[in-house]
Amino acid sequence: MARMQGVYNAEKRYQGQRDIPLSDIDIMILTSMSDDEIRDIENQVYDIAYDYQLSDNVMISVNIKNADHYNYWLGALPYYDNVEKEGVVLVG
Repeated sequence: MARMQGVYNAEKRYQGQRDIPLSDIDIMILTSMSDDEIRDIENQVYDIAYDYQLSDNVMISVNIKNADHYNYWLGALPYYDNVEKEGVVLVG
């Protein structure tokens, strides 16, 4: 089914010269599923993330993308570039 590629999660956010403590976790799930298949399951994934937000008091942002779409836009979209450079592979 879905293959989780990695998590883009910087330890600190930078705003000018000032460090800001980690405020959220960004999760990128890459899958071979089509956009329609992703739409069918995305609310279930968001519900799971929301449960963790409530129990652990941390903001979790989940982005589910088709792996071919991700690879096509890699190099053109800064978010994808950051995932590639700074992401931590959880399952892959």
